[in-house]
Amino acid sequence: MARITELTKKNKAFRTFLERIQRDKASDNLDLLSLLVMPVQRIPRYVLLLKELLKYTPPGEEDAMSLEKALHKMMSVADEINNRKKEAENLAQMYKIQNNLVADSAPPLLTPSRRYVLEGDLQEYAVGGGPQPRRCFLFNDALMITVATSKHMYKTRQLIPLPDCELVAPSSAEQVASAAGTAHPQPVHRTASSGRLTVLARKLSSSTMKKQREAVTVPVPDHAFAVATHDKTVTLAAKTADESAAWFEAIRMCRREWQDKRKSFFAVST
Repeated sequence: MARITELTKKNKAFRTFLERIQRDKASDNLDLLSLLVMPVQRIPRYVLLLKELLKYTPPGEEDAMSLEKALHKMMSVADEINNRKKEAENLAQMYKIQNNLVADSAPPLLTPSRRYVLEGDLQEYAVGGGPQPRRCFLFNDALMITVATSKHMYKTRQLIPLPDCELVAPSSAEQVASAAGTAHPQPVHRTASSGRLTVLARKLSSSTMKKQREAVTVPVPDHAFAVATHDKTVTLAAKTADESAAWFEAIRMCRREWQDKRKSFFAVST
């Protein structure tokens, strides 16, 4: 649908062809988009028609049984169409995001199990600096953090796998622990006196490769939350507390879904 709309706007020959077809008597003065959705629109009408026929058919009769079977079948078809439509829309959104990423930084987003969940503008609070605007994309298995390079074009900064991260809730005093069970990430905690997040950042010496930590206080809103992996912690906040809470909950639900899948997998394996 989106592709047809795009071509209609940009391609004069295609637009002229569609206009000529629409004037044809066989098309009943309907444009191409209207004709394409007609089969899908008919299914709910069939459901309503079968329900109406059942209403006036005596129960127990052979016709009533046939109508009930047809109704159940048609309702299943309608559900399947709705599910496929959602999948197609989700896939189209994934393609759009992939095409809007700067090529040299773009990770491959299109995988069989990945689906789009949410996107929006957040602020990242980094060590030694102020808030930086980020465009964030949440998928069911990853959080992608990008920076805008131009209108509708973004450069990927990080693609964080959700199964391998931990979350620190807004106003939480808990330190972030590593989901992978290896080295601890940069701990994030809130100081009671200042109401700020203290971020303990690691520095790697190029000569000795020894890990050092330097505490830097970064002022962030009370509704900020953190996403931590085994080697890095990212502190993010939306404009409002409600938006931050919505982001945090969406990420938490995606992580929980993956955790449930892992538990089911290991339960079957054992």
